Amino acid sequence: MTFDNSISITEKASLVKDRINAAQLHTKPVPYFIAEDVLPKTVIDDMLAHWPARASFRPEIPANYVLYFGCDSIDQELQDYWVWFWHEIGREICAATVARFKPWIEARYGANQPIDAAVISLMESDPEYSGHGA
Repeated sequence: MTFDNSISITEKASLVKDRINAAQLHTKPVPYFIAEDVLPKTVIDDMLAHWPARASFRPEIPANYVLYFGCDSIDQELQDYWVWFWHEIGREICAATVARFKPWIEARYGANQPIDAAVISLMESDPEYSGHGA
């Protein structure tokens, strides 16, 4: 199995951190940010090539579907890719996201609050999906 190795893991981690750290943090209606161009096109192409079929996803809300790793099953080759992705890239995305939200969390709840990412999932939606609402 081959995956994108056009740039090193260190370069990917640095790119992820820089892009997420530069994103403007919004707090209304809920805390969020939009980070553009976090992953190189080659990584996104790999992700799309290993994207599970819709039948692997479960409905979440109308027109939106999720796949929870560890709960939903996908074929072994796809599972191997997403395990690789999590270990090589996903952890960096998660760590950078936690770091981006940390100042807001500390301002609201005090310093030294534990922050955990509890669910790792993929999500896809139909064209008519209009968001989770406010």
